[in-house]
Amino acid sequence: PAFVQLDENMIQYIRFLHGELCRADSPAQPLMQRQMLLLLLQLLGQRFGADLQFDRRVEAARDYLEHHYGKAISIDGLAKVVNLSPRQLRTLFQRCYGMTPSQYLLELRMQTAWNLLSSSPLSVQQIAEQVGYHNLSAFSDRFHKHFGQSPSHFRRSVD
Repeated sequence: PAFVQLDENMIQYIRFLHGELCRADSPAQPLMQRQMLLLLLQLLGQRFGADLQFDRRVEAARDYLEHHYGKAISIDGLAKVVNLSPRQLRTLFQRCYGMTPSQYLLELRMQTAWNLLSSSPLSVQQIAEQVGYHNLSAFSDRFHKHFGQSPSHFRRSVD
């Protein structure tokens, strides 16, 4: 485990986050909790990530995922792109980012879908295709597992 010195602003945000996570009265609670936790991770990464040294091949794999998440991506194919074996890629990626490339891709797709559902006029089918799902049912199932509600229900709740 890594220990970092937190400034007062970060401590206040963590206290706020703790209070919000303990509340059970919001209907969008699981979505809000997930977003707030992701924001915390992003803030910590921005503040303390410069001290971390990442393997350039792992960074290349992450960049590839971020630019091609709408396409079918296999771990074997991704490993070839960055000149690693699939096993090495999984191990190094997990060490650097705390998740496997597949988990990172899923999170990237789901967060992009969440943003599109809340801010664009695209249909659910179009959003599914844009984030790499050509089967609407598979996308809806994955979105529901990830956020606790269907894409169409989520869209109605933000309108």
